[in-house]
Amino acid sequence: MPCVDVWPNTPGQDHWWLTGIHRDVRVLSKPAELSIVDYSHSVDFKTASADSVGEAAVDLRVGLACGVDIADSLNYAVRVSLYGPRRVLPDAPAPDWGEPVWHDVKPVLTSVKSRRTPARLGSIQPAALRHGEASAVYSAAGDLLAGEFEVTFRAELVDPDPWTAETPELFMLTVELLHKLPHLRLEGADGTHSRDSTKPVSAALSGASLVDVEACWVGIRTVTIDSGLLSVNGTPLTIAGVNRHEHTAELGKAVSWESMVTDVTQMKRFNFNAVRTSHYPCCSAFYDLCDALGLWVVDEANIETHGYEFCEGDGIQVAGFEPVMRGLSLHATSVGAVMGG
Repeated sequence: MPCVDVWPNTPGQDHWWLTGIHRDVRVLSKPAELSIVDYSHSVDFKTASADSVGEAAVDLRVGLACGVDIADSLNYAVRVSLYGPRRVLPDAPAPDWGEPVWHDVKPVLTSVKSRRTPARLGSIQPAALRHGEASAVYSAAGDLLAGEFEVTFRAELVDPDPWTAETPELFMLTVELLHKLPHLRLEGADGTHSRDSTKPVSAALSGASLVDVEACWVGIRTVTIDSGLLSVNGTPLTIAGVNRHEHTAELGKAVSWESMVTDVTQMKRFNFNAVRTSHYPCCSAFYDLCDALGLWVVDEANIETHGYEFCEGDGIQVAGFEPVMRGLSLHATSVGAVMGG
């Protein structure tokens, strides 16, 4: 039976202390045998110049959890697709994403050699995420929250439409876990794979069953700081931003979708291009709105230490190094609108 722990108080962080559950609680059911438990993408975008067109590389890591022992012969694969770009508006019909502009499929090799080696983080020893457990697993790179197995992809796009606060062009990324692929064969234990190149991806996947699927938006952009100058996609950026607390006069910290839409549209109406989530992560829907309508986000992870000293060796743990708090700082790394925290 699911259990929800409601704390009597939360840290002050310059806002009202209100107890209770302020956001929707979802119970998610995943396939017990093999499922997608996490995925993370990063974008490297090189803008067009007089001598070349713009190029973007999207690197994707997919973490998979295994609930029971399975063999390579079960023949699982991960298919990743990118659609778009499109403009997305709140409360409007979903756009027609059309055919993918890029896709790839790779097998999931469930041999012992393919298992990920989690890194020790903080004072907690990570353990493999098993069906029915809630232990966190971190990769050595720290960008995947969980998963015993990992499949990696790299998408290369030529002259893609970039995401900015003025032109919030979004791609749709889909990650699908498939079972029983008759035209996909595995080669050896070194992780290589091949597919009949004369057959399209759709033919190679004929007869496959969809086991699990995840999706998110992708904004193609690169944020850099060079000699103190903040630039986006190679163009200097001037921030005109505001602070925002998740709070309303009527419902306290239980902020509705309508209130979030009002906040973002008013910021855009008054020519702001950025918002700071003072001082904690916001509801996930708020990041979707910033992605869709075009607001840069300075995301914060609720790790301020009012009244505490940074100590070592006396058993006091700094909150920012605990796995549960690190997860808060990792949760929005793939959001196009987020530029830092």
